[in-house]
Amino acid sequence: MRLKDFLAHEVTIRFRAGAILMWLLLSPAVVLPLLWLWTLPWDSPNAPSWVQAVGSVSAIAVAVWLPWHERNRRQAEEFKREIGLGRRLYYAAFEISGHVDSLFNEFGALRYRPDESVTIFTGLYERFIHSFDDDLDPARVKLTHELRQNLPLLIANLRVFASKQQEGSSELSAAQVYYREAVRLSWQQLVEAEQSLPSNQRTPRAH
Repeated sequence: MRLKDFLAHEVTIRFRAGAILMWLLLSPAVVLPLLWLWTLPWDSPNAPSWVQAVGSVSAIAVAVWLPWHERNRRQAEEFKREIGLGRRLYYAAFEISGHVDSLFNEFGALRYRPDESVTIFTGLYERFIHSFDDDLDPARVKLTHELRQNLPLLIANLRVFASKQQEGSSELSAAQVYYREAVRLSWQQLVEAEQSLPSNQRTPRAH
């Protein structure tokens, strides 16, 4: 494989807990301090001072490490939560778009059963009302709000055109275009959020 071909491929590096522990135990950062402690004159009258000094250094190291570790843990949890919220919106938009697509046959003509379709989209609307208020990302909030606002209009159109379906073709076709665009936008936001993840951990494309 040529170098440029190798560089074009994504490289995923995985670490195992045992390997990390072994590396730490054998690293100079651990071995040298242990050797230093081993060579200290523990039998001298100054031994208590050495013990106190070592304890002070250890306390400082722990005081520095704990906030750093906690900050990294919170950042990892927040990143995981953001990815989860992005995936939820993407799959919800994809589900709505799929149901709108199902209103049309392969030739683009309406073919829906009004009562069944109204029930489906009413359920989706209820989900948007009660399940998406925990997301604070501005871009996702905007898209969620638009999806939420347009679902009642879609349901109203389904009811109005129940007895004269062909007259509702243009309105429902516009809804079809809108929800496909919503899927594209939610997918684009999700891809941007997952750029730092290895390829095998990213969300599989559904549309």
